[in-house]
Amino acid sequence: MKKITKSVGALAAMASLWLAPPAHADAYCSGVIYEALTYDSGDVMVLSAWRGDWTVICNLNTHRGTVSPQTCFAWFAQIQTAITAKKPMGFYIAGITQPQCATMPTYSGSPTPYYVRTTPTP
Repeated sequence: MKKITKSVGALAAMASLWLAPPAHADAYCSGVIYEALTYDSGDVMVLSAWRGDWTVICNLNTHRGTVSPQTCFAWFAQIQTAITAKKPMGFYIAGITQPQCATMPTYSGSPTPYYVRTTPTP
């Protein structure tokens, strides 16, 4: 009977690992923004050095995550200024399951940044 109890306990432990929610971490992605664009839906997308693909960061018409349209307007202006001045930017993204900047989801699957900032030129 002890052998069966141990096997059931081991199976339960393994099942809890399979059913556990994915771990969340934070990421700070920085580098040059090559391009920015705005869709008719209001989505603001950037093509960055750290991702090499388009990522949606906010929406000018509606909240995207916790980011309001007013904040999105400010971010878009900051991004345009950084592109013109060829200044790198940093994006902090909190609580995501894929914290590696180069492999984060793209397009509408992109995680929403917590903040964006212009970084000093190296």
